[in-house]
Amino acid sequence: MAEKQFDIKEGGVDAARARLYERETPQASAPLERYTHEKYKVDAEAARAGDWEITEEAPVVEVPAPAAQEVRVPKRSYRVLALTFGVVFFVLSSAIAALYLVFGNQDISGSNIRISVDAPYAVGGGSEAAIVVSVTNQNETPITDVQLIVEYPQGTEIDGERSRELVVKRYAMQTVQSGETVNTKLNPRIFGEENEGKDIRVSVEYRVEGSAATFYRESDPVRVLISSSPVSIVLDSVTSITAGQEYVLTATLISNSDADLEDLIVQANYPRTFEVKLTEPAAIAGRNTWRIEKLAPGEEAKITIVGILSGERETIQAIDISVGLASKVDTTKLASTLSTARTEVLIEAPFLNVTLTANREDADTVAFAIGQVVQMEAVITNTLTQPIHDIAVLAKITGTAADLTKVDADTGYIDLAGGVITFDKVEDSALARLDPGASHKINFNFTPKADVRTPEALVTLDVAAARSDAVGAARDISAAKQVTIRFISAMSAFSVSEHVGGSYPPHVGKTTEYRALISIQGGGNEVKDAVFTATVPRGVIVGALPAGVSFNESSRTLTWTIGSVAPNEPKTITVPLSHTPTVLEVGTRPALMQSQTLMGIDRFTQQKVTMTLSTLTTATGDDAGSGEVER
Repeated sequence: MAEKQFDIKEGGVDAARARLYERETPQASAPLERYTHEKYKVDAEAARAGDWEITEEAPVVEVPAPAAQEVRVPKRSYRVLALTFGVVFFVLSSAIAALYLVFGNQDISGSNIRISVDAPYAVGGGSEAAIVVSVTNQNETPITDVQLIVEYPQGTEIDGERSRELVVKRYAMQTVQSGETVNTKLNPRIFGEENEGKDIRVSVEYRVEGSAATFYRESDPVRVLISSSPVSIVLDSVTSITAGQEYVLTATLISNSDADLEDLIVQANYPRTFEVKLTEPAAIAGRNTWRIEKLAPGEEAKITIVGILSGERETIQAIDISVGLASKVDTTKLASTLSTARTEVLIEAPFLNVTLTANREDADTVAFAIGQVVQMEAVITNTLTQPIHDIAVLAKITGTAADLTKVDADTGYIDLAGGVITFDKVEDSALARLDPGASHKINFNFTPKADVRTPEALVTLDVAAARSDAVGAARDISAAKQVTIRFISAMSAFSVSEHVGGSYPPHVGKTTEYRALISIQGGGNEVKDAVFTATVPRGVIVGALPAGVSFNESSRTLTWTIGSVAPNEPKTITVPLSHTPTVLEVGTRPALMQSQTLMGIDRFTQQKVTMTLSTLTTATGDDAGSGEVER
């Protein structure tokens, strides 16, 4: 097969490809002609004439050989520089670290002081807690004047002394050498309620040689759980009661501590609907605070509280009893609570509903003027769905103002010896039976004593009835009601004028001088903020006034600021007055003081006391006919 022949143009790409694939031994090829832009340079004139043809005959301009070029030194790589810098920095750092480890490390740092507290997880209240505090100095130099500071919780006993408030105890450790560990044993007695956590905070205060500064290092607080209270409280009372009935609560305190508990405070928190009548032993403050001087291990102490519990039907009332350590600021307050107990009482709907009013006022405490007759009315209502029988009502009137000789009861029997008024079916047949929802009224009245201090009367009503009408059936239903009546102090006051100088009887155009004598006397109760005021008519001149008395010229008001008046205490002042009658006053007795009023607050009843006196005229002494103006 004949080989194909290609027309290869010398110096072109095809020529190069042909030579590459030749089978014969390659021959040396002639050097290729160098192409330059000059070879194809276009004549400018021909270009403008529009002849763009390039011919081989175009003149060739020889390009001179390039001059010898300057040899450039290659630049260093930035990677080499970075590597060099890293090696040098590593060597220097290693050297500095080695020098510091060998010759340095002489600085004192609080982080090199280690505080370790080894304390039990739980401890019985009032029992000793074995605590070990370890302080380690990891500095290269010693620390001096070391003080271990321990902050104990309230109620902690340290070295036989109990703190009622938060206490900070300092323990001297002197000098702790480098690398040394100093252990301090602590044996505090920690008090608190059962399952209550108590925090103990430990810190170290120290100095270093050559410095007057004081440094401080604190550890994390350590919590100790109180596994049992040093005092247990057991409450004994009924779980339900009808409103208005007497309620008795007994609190028994038992010592669980292995040491004597001294100076304990017991406090009761009552609902607002509970009225305390008496306590045993007597409270030291507010009828709800008691002090127990000493409670030996295993010893018991009892507190009994008696009162009247009221409230809405089907509600629960709670009473809390707490025992703890007394505050140093106020010895009747708790500084640290050791134990708390609560009892709850259900207020049931009463079988008998009893209301008791005094002078138609329905309140637990009322106040009336002394000497006023008090009309009592009791209404008894059967709230059961069945009749009640053989109803008996016992009314008692006690207190400083009680006087059974001045009691009146239409259908009741008055027992003067026992101080009781009895109402039953014998005196009132309507009390033999009371149907469901039916009510019955009972009335009686009394007059209080007037010559006693802090006059007060307590009217108590006890009602009992039987569910059955059988003969001899027990009265198994009861209810009670009480009203406290306080009587407002009966102060007395009077004023009188006395002739001092000038014409008397008074004459027209002539000045007469008088002296107004004002006197008051306290009643059975102390009165506070007492003030006497009077209006002085125009034409009457007020002279020099005693201490505590002032006169306002614009309002013509005379004011005597009395203040407190003790029971039955007398107080008197005199006010100088003068008057010159006019023709229009002939045949009259001109007024010297008008609108005389005595006011104050009765401390016992907290009621306002007011008394008004008649106008003071020129009539002197007891002679009402004197003092008439003449010509």
